[in-house]
Amino acid sequence: MKITCAVVALCVFAYVSAVVTVDPHDATKIQYEGRFAFPTTPKKHALYDWSGVSYTIRFTKTKALPTLLIKDTNNMYNIYISTAGASTKESILTGTRDAAVKKYTIANTTPLDASKTYTLRVEKRTEASLGVVQFHGFEFTDGTEVLPVLPLNKLKMAFIGDSITCGYGADGKLPW
Repeated sequence: MKITCAVVALCVFAYVSAVVTVDPHDATKIQYEGRFAFPTTPKKHALYDWSGVSYTIRFTKTKALPTLLIKDTNNMYNIYISTAGASTKESILTGTRDAAVKKYTIANTTPLDASKTYTLRVEKRTEASLGVVQFHGFEFTDGTEVLPVLPLNKLKMAFIGDSITCGYGADGKLPW
């Protein structure tokens, strides 16, 4: 009886603790848009600070959103989740000023269907003055299949301007 309980407990622990981590240097799994730096020593993160930069990942066979691994300086992010072309803005994530890499759980309002393919995009909302962010990848629960990124659209549109063009101050309170 004791041996059976120990085996069951060990199997449950092994199942719960299995995690799939996606390396931020894997360009086949994560698609970057904007200005990023990829240090080669140590090769463990991507750096960014400009507003509007984003990274995207595609996945299937899961009911849970990934955990975001970042070392942040109090920035804000838009989180977009889409499936079959329908996109929703799920949440706004706010980072915390900390010296360590933190795990941010992405909240979603509707449960995921494990039979569907999802695209998750993280977009930085705040200005570069809040500091450089280190992106250390995504963690998924066991069983998740991370899919290759889709090619970017060849048509592009550029906006030339200053901080007004990117909406600087749009989230702030008016002084009057």
